[in-house]
Amino acid sequence: MSYSIRPATYADLGAISHLYLVGFWDDQLMDILHPYRHEHQADFERFVRDMLTERWWTLGFEEQVDVLITGQGKVIGFAWWRRNWTDRRRRRESEAH
Repeated sequence: MSYSIRPATYADLGAISHLYLVGFWDDQLMDILHPYRHEHQADFERFVRDMLTERWWTLGFEEQVDVLITGQGKVIGFAWWRRNWTDRRRRRESEAH
């Protein structure tokens, strides 16, 4: 199988949200942060979707999504990071590429 990495689009947020939920559902930290997620699954899913949507529209966050090339190009992973720019010139140069 071949894989590729491409910049995420807003349309990918549903898949990203699903991967986040699958990846962190049984994490011990979630037991502390969201102890009632099992009883209120829809509320937790909405929280994750809203959190990621807010991040999407927050300036300064950059996203990257791993996409499986075969089939329909299914999203199988993602990385989401924030780059803190201290130099505006370097930021402009980076965004020009």
